[in-house]
Amino acid sequence: MIGLQANAPLFFLGSGLSALCAWALLSRRPGWGLDHPDEARKMHLGPKPRTGGLALFVAWIVIGWFQGQPAAIWLGGVLLFLLGFCDDLVRVDSRRKLLVQVAAAALTHALGLRIESWPFFSGTAVDLPWMLSFSFTLLWLVGWTNAMNLIDGLDGLATGIVMIGMGFLSVLTPGGGGMAWGMAGAAAGFLLFNFPRARMFLGDGGAYLSGFLFAAWALVREDGRGIPFLATVLCVPLLDTVHAFLRRLLRRRPVLRGDAEHIHHQLLALGWKGPVVTIVLHLGTVLSGAVAWQALRSGGDGWGALLQVLAAGAAVIWYLAVRPTPGGAAQNSSANPASSSVAGSETVSNSST
Repeated sequence: MIGLQANAPLFFLGSGLSALCAWALLSRRPGWGLDHPDEARKMHLGPKPRTGGLALFVAWIVIGWFQGQPAAIWLGGVLLFLLGFCDDLVRVDSRRKLLVQVAAAALTHALGLRIESWPFFSGTAVDLPWMLSFSFTLLWLVGWTNAMNLIDGLDGLATGIVMIGMGFLSVLTPGGGGMAWGMAGAAAGFLLFNFPRARMFLGDGGAYLSGFLFAAWALVREDGRGIPFLATVLCVPLLDTVHAFLRRLLRRRPVLRGDAEHIHHQLLALGWKGPVVTIVLHLGTVLSGAVAWQALRSGGDGWGALLQVLAAGAAVIWYLAVRPTPGGAAQNSSANPASSSVAGSETVSNSST
């Protein structure tokens, strides 16, 4: 991939820093932010620390010191990581978390990193008035911040998607994508501790930071192609988040209340083992990223590729949602509600099943 050879030192620096920090947390602070299993969604074996996001944060700070970043990314990333990490340690009310996420997105917009025009299929773009620019930017940043948290439901799932997605994002980022490759390395280093059976979890801090960085770095590209490109690469968390929002809305359930009907739950219900589900969704991310990369290389605007990937993914989700059970009835897992929020951890089955 473009920039891999030139940015290999940053990749290995990120992986080394992340692995070292994760090891130090397990060795010196094993009791920090323990996540205890329950009988609903958290089926891991015994308490596990959910402070792994600190490993990604440390790597991001060090690499960003060498590479440089806009002030909007620095401040937004730090604020959202601290929000998530506080929730990993002491738990924060979901509405307060959403309020802080909106404030961080508003700060990012105020500092100049925003959606100022909307690209269309023809390759043209329409300038947005201030209110639409503000609204679209908040929806984009807050949406991806939570999307990465929602997909963090199996050992290694979100971390692997971060690693793969950052690798593809480096193609989009001006200047060779050094920061993206560094964060891909950070995710790879942490994956050593997070893949089944995980010894520690990414937590809200790591998920919030990763989601924000994805969204923010996609906006750095001024021609607007970052929007359909990122949405295509991260088709798995995008579809899972949209599906979660719509099903809760249609069933008249609180949108901020979690459930056990995400795409990884549906695959587990087919009898697949946790590591198999994780690898399949990682391969899906590789495939959607390859489609996005090819569209970018061919000079396309990216919307056609996004529609193709979304259509294929939506068909899979539809099948999983309506598939017949062994007894002949349509699948309906609504009898297994969960109490955690969208802005909170969606850790569901962090051990192989």
